[in-house]
Amino acid sequence: PAFENDPLLSRDVRAALSALSLHSEPWDGPAAMIFSDGQVVGAKLDRNGLRPLRYTVTHDGLVVAGSETGLIDFEESRIAERQRLGPGEMIVANPATGTLFRWREILKRLATQQSRRPAPQTRRLGVAATTSPHPAVELPKRVAAACGWSDDQYKILFSGLLHGKESDWSMGDDAPPAFLSSQLRTLWDYCKQRFAQVTNPPIDPLRETHVMSLEVSLPQGIALPTPILTQAELEELLEASGPVHREPFSFPSKLGVPGARRAVAQLTTPLSGGARPGLFLLSDRGVDAEHAVLPALLATAAFWKRMVEDGYADVPLIVETAQAFDTHHIALLIAAGASAVVPYLAEEFAETQEPGGMARVRTAITAGLRKVLARMGVSTLASYRNSCLFEIVGLSEQVCTDFFEDAADFAGQKSLDELLADYLKMHENAYAAPAEEMHDAGLYRFRNGAELHANSPEVVRRMHALVKAPDAKKYSAFEELADVQGPVFLRDLLETVVSDPIPLQEVEPLEFIVRRFSTQAMSLGSLGPEAHKTLALAMNMLGGRSNTGEGGEDPKLYVEEPEAANKIKQVASGRFGVTANYLVHAQELEIKMAQGSKPGEGGQLPAKKVTEYIARIRHATPGTPLISPPPHHDIYSIEDLAQLIHDLRAVNPRARIGVKLVSGAGVGIIAAGVAKAGADVITISGHNGGTGSSPLTSIKNTGLPWEIGLRETHETLVRAGLRSRVALRVDGGLKFSRDILIGSILGADEFGFGTASLLAIGCVMARQCHLNTCPVGIATQDETLRMRFNGKPEMVVAYFRALGEEVRNKLAELGAHSLTELKGAYDCLRPRSVNFAETPALALESDMSFRIAPQQTPGLHAAVVEAPVMPAMNFSSSGPLQIRNSDRSVGAGLSGERMRTLAAGGAAEEESIHEFTGAAGQSFGAFVSDGMTLKLQGEANDYVGKGLSGGTISISAGPGASRRGDVLVGNTVLYGATSGQLFVAGRAGERFAIRNSGALAVIEGVGQHGCEYMTGGAVLVLGPLGLNFGSGMTGGLAYVLRAEAVDVLHGEFVKLEEIEVAEEIWLRRALQAHMSLTRSPRASRLLSRRGSLGLMRVQPLHFQGSIEKTWEPLLAGLGVAEISQPATVAVAAGSQAIHA
Repeated sequence: PAFENDPLLSRDVRAALSALSLHSEPWDGPAAMIFSDGQVVGAKLDRNGLRPLRYTVTHDGLVVAGSETGLIDFEESRIAERQRLGPGEMIVANPATGTLFRWREILKRLATQQSRRPAPQTRRLGVAATTSPHPAVELPKRVAAACGWSDDQYKILFSGLLHGKESDWSMGDDAPPAFLSSQLRTLWDYCKQRFAQVTNPPIDPLRETHVMSLEVSLPQGIALPTPILTQAELEELLEASGPVHREPFSFPSKLGVPGARRAVAQLTTPLSGGARPGLFLLSDRGVDAEHAVLPALLATAAFWKRMVEDGYADVPLIVETAQAFDTHHIALLIAAGASAVVPYLAEEFAETQEPGGMARVRTAITAGLRKVLARMGVSTLASYRNSCLFEIVGLSEQVCTDFFEDAADFAGQKSLDELLADYLKMHENAYAAPAEEMHDAGLYRFRNGAELHANSPEVVRRMHALVKAPDAKKYSAFEELADVQGPVFLRDLLETVVSDPIPLQEVEPLEFIVRRFSTQAMSLGSLGPEAHKTLALAMNMLGGRSNTGEGGEDPKLYVEEPEAANKIKQVASGRFGVTANYLVHAQELEIKMAQGSKPGEGGQLPAKKVTEYIARIRHATPGTPLISPPPHHDIYSIEDLAQLIHDLRAVNPRARIGVKLVSGAGVGIIAAGVAKAGADVITISGHNGGTGSSPLTSIKNTGLPWEIGLRETHETLVRAGLRSRVALRVDGGLKFSRDILIGSILGADEFGFGTASLLAIGCVMARQCHLNTCPVGIATQDETLRMRFNGKPEMVVAYFRALGEEVRNKLAELGAHSLTELKGAYDCLRPRSVNFAETPALALESDMSFRIAPQQTPGLHAAVVEAPVMPAMNFSSSGPLQIRNSDRSVGAGLSGERMRTLAAGGAAEEESIHEFTGAAGQSFGAFVSDGMTLKLQGEANDYVGKGLSGGTISISAGPGASRRGDVLVGNTVLYGATSGQLFVAGRAGERFAIRNSGALAVIEGVGQHGCEYMTGGAVLVLGPLGLNFGSGMTGGLAYVLRAEAVDVLHGEFVKLEEIEVAEEIWLRRALQAHMSLTRSPRASRLLSRRGSLGLMRVQPLHFQGSIEKTWEPLLAGLGVAEISQPATVAVAAGSQAIHA
């Protein structure tokens, strides 16, 4: 379990678990296991609780446990209890004795057993020593330049860390990968961080920090709270570690590449005999005019490999280096085998800037490391160390085999000698410069004479000239930039082969070409309303598609201005603006699993951009930053994704369902699973996708080029016989006709444009989106700046029509009648570089044909994915229907039909009540809309009330279940609810009311992470709370029993307050509704109390809303016409009635 930060565990239990953790790395899951040794049988859940595990105990001694409830139908009188396992928990049954050991008892026994063994002595390094025993580095900027630092890295990347936070940036990475760069690039730049998508979830390092641990346990009993050490702490560690083996990885620069080669060989030489060291120290100290460095990552990987081979894997490896100064660098060193890192030059720069600067740098990098681990779904540093969880782009196969054999590698190019020569050149340049300085490499923004950028000022200028007065000459001038600028993308190393041209009139018409185009997801909030609307109008005029992004859409458009509504509506992890009405107005619903600029992280909208209008669309509070969870909390596996697709298809069976993935190792296999899950469209995004706001280190260091992921996906789907089921869309830096043709040949059916569409409406690449200061009024909510916006839909149309015509011309030259004919036609491509012909990532030879038939129309496999929503979709309310756990998404289809009827101008039934008995399957009551009431006598599985949109749900299993505290609903209940009511006379699992944006709920106990990311509505919890309650809560209110709120609230986000007189009245009204629908004895007992209810209010720490305004819509949903004022309201003591 995640014991490290659990305040509810006793000291003895925590000590026992800590001792055991020294011998076994934690299992992150998702996993729920049933196990047995032949005598006892047990069930165990992963430390993060990422799978459901429910169990029922009967009075006659039967225990039934499984991933769903309702496995066996029991008479209510036979049930002794219904429970669940929480994160990391376990139960064990002994059939011979009839004993059931529960989690707390197991922990107590474990602590008792462990207490009989000698306890390991743990000590932490002292904090008194703050000065380094080493003299200051001479000419530190020359040393930095010799070690690969650039001036823009120092001023933009490192300076952000000096303020205690990683720097944010915008507009993505449009610079070439390291092996194509015209600049000298370090080994760090060839490596990309791995990330999780679909098959397991990323972890939330911001709101669920307590499940993570960066502690480093060393054999000497020393515990490091973080793997980043200062120089003083290193000295203390060396004194406490016994014999230390020191290994330098600097060398005399005059020896050149052969000398560097010998230095690498020295690192791989078998260790000699003698006393077993207590610690290995790998250091590049001593850099000067005569001494250069080996790449720190290469040295660490080489030396760690030698340690493992010689039997020293249990000895700590500390890396002391001037080369590491960023989260990405530290993470790579740990993934390659380092136990801890001493970034001594970064420390000197930080302390020179301001005393205590290194503490802030360490704070920032520590938070960044949590994000790196979380991105891959790893909870602890112990699991991440020596994992090689990174991808390599552009290093030769030999280098990868010799040093990084467990890392995925692509586009093998640069040899070891070439890499070492680059480092020697950096050293030479640093000490040959007339002044001590670092040069601006232009890594993040365009600079003359520095790094190439795909969106250079010349590209911007020619695009603007084209769209303002379009003609063939201007488009030719724009198109020629694809050939004259140096290679920026992998596709720039390919060209099409002209053969057997056909007349232009035989090529598919322009209208067919532009139908494949879409503007990619850019949210209302990231973009100003005018820019967002302009893109939608343009694509609707063109016959293409625009995408809402993850911020929702103004519902007024559906009635007042349908031509400005987006055809693609995105469903992201934050579920902002996702209502039943939103879903039924979509032609395509896109599930955003990852974003090219920051896969494994959630979207973020700065507080300055959350205006009254944006907050209303997103059901949030103005002026509060909005961050989406890194994972969809209803998608922890392929099966979960299939469930969400099922939910969405139930609400809107006419829409295509798309899933957005990011190019990365194994994306083809993931895409095959997505196709089997029922998706109609799969988007493969490149690492260079644009962004309104992302951490700079994520923009530069995650994801792969789409060329790699697209081809892998296309070929995997063909081999699996799935290619005809789905359309493939690609996005990431598309601008020119060659991009479209190469994308089509590599497998794409459709093409997404983000940055190019913004350039067409006036973007000048100022890269200020995250600051809300866009100078041309596109990516800002500032009303003054928005007045500068001059974009028109016709400008976007002009660009896409010109692009489409050029695509037609190129198709005629290639002898192809359509883009579909090019799909998989690798013989139409050839390398533009001899060296590139040997690059395995895009090798053009193939032993199988990938030309396929045209994409089938949506709905081809409807029989497979549209499992029955209920035996009777238009069921009457004449009596309760029997429901089973195989009945999923009950109510969603009927809600969608009601919404469509209303949208068409019809009149839906005013109110419909539907009653059920039994165990409901997943997503019971998902997206249920106003006027619908679902009553369940029994229990339900996960995702109850997902996306609740005004309806009412009640669940009860009788008074006995309420008194016992039975678990009646599963995990992730009310996810993204925007309005409506939920009443449950029992308890819930983890993440109850996560992202609740406006619903009222009464529940009688919740698991961990209750009310996480909540932005509106109210939740009454009449029983126990799990850890981390209210984490990330920025709006709405929760009410909890005074005695249950100890040590479980997330104090950084919420606080406890006494309730006011008026609130007592409103709470009693909610409890009355709860008792009326569920007959809850708990509610009855509270209502019968004299005086106070004994509840306290949990509210956001910086609550910017109004308690009265929060309750107004909730009471209206309960039939209360208006809020009564405290002075005019009296509560009858001991009465359940409310008198006004």
